[in-house]
Amino acid sequence: MKRITLNTSSSGLEYLHNVPHRVETIPLHLLINNVDFIDGQNINPDSFRKIISVAPNTIAKTSPATEEEVTRIFENLVKRGYQEVFVCTLSAKFSKSYDILQKVKQNFSHIMDIYIYDTRTLNLGESALAYEADCLMQEGWAMDDIAHHLDDLRSRHLFIFTLSDLSYIIRNKKLSTTSGFFANLFNIKPIMHINHDGYITPYKKVRGFEQTLHKMVELVGETVGNNETYFYVADGGVKDLQEMFIRVLDEGFGLKNPPLIPISTISLANHGPQGIGMGAFYGKLPRIIQHLQQ
Repeated sequence: MKRITLNTSSSGLEYLHNVPHRVETIPLHLLINNVDFIDGQNINPDSFRKIISVAPNTIAKTSPATEEEVTRIFENLVKRGYQEVFVCTLSAKFSKSYDILQKVKQNFSHIMDIYIYDTRTLNLGESALAYEADCLMQEGWAMDDIAHHLDDLRSRHLFIFTLSDLSYIIRNKKLSTTSGFFANLFNIKPIMHINHDGYITPYKKVRGFEQTLHKMVELVGETVGNNETYFYVADGGVKDLQEMFIRVLDEGFGLKNPPLIPISTISLANHGPQGIGMGAFYGKLPRIIQHLQQ
C-alpha cells in the first residue's frame, strides 16, 4: 500500500535542512500590500524579514490553502497511486486549514483513505509530529494508532514566546491599541503559551524584557521537572534577541549553545520578527530530535 504524510507550511519543516523526510507540504497564503504570496514558493522567512525591514509598517495577513488548491493536491496524490494519506495541520484554533481539509477529503473517500490530524500547534511542534507520522506511516502503523501516538508526544511539548516590540501585533489587530498602549507605557511584556487545546493564551505578564526571558526559563523548568528534555529556541531571526536569550538560558540551565530553530513564515507574519520563543519536549522524545542534534 502506498502511503504519504502531508503537513501545512506553518510547520517550517522544509527549513530544517538536517532532517531527512518524505513529508510533502500544503502551502499557506500571505497577503502583503495586496499581493498574494504562496508560502515556500515565492516567499520565505528571510524574504519576509527583508520586506519588513524595508517597509516597517507592512502588515501581512495569512490564510489557508483554498478548497480548490487542496483538491488539486489530493488529485495529484491519486494520480501518483497513493492510497492512504495522513495530514498534519497547524492548530485549528487559529486557522481554517483543518476545516477545509476535512471538507475536501469527503470527495476522495471512495478512492483514498485520508486522516486529518490537528497538531494544535505550529513551528517545530508541528514539524516534530509530522516527521513522527511520516516514520510511522513507513513502518506500517494504522493511522488511528499514529494519531494516538502523536497525542502522547504533543502532551509532553511546551512552547512559550514573547515579543520585545508589540507594535506589529497592535497594527495586525492581534492586540488592542489600548492594551498595547498600557503595556508599552509600563514596559510590560506578555508571555504567550500555546496550550494543549491549541489556543494561544497569555501565560504571564512581566515588566522588562530581560526579566521576561528569565521568567520564561523558570516556567519551562517548572514544567519539565527532572524528565529527559530537549530545549530549543524558536528563532525569529533577530540577532540581539538571540544573544540575550542564549545568555539567560546559560544562566538558568547551563545551555551555552541551545538549538536555534527557525520559525515559519506564517508565525512571522502573525506576530512579527521582534519575538523569541522557547520550547521543550520532555519525557519520551520525538524522533526528529536525533537529527536536530547533529
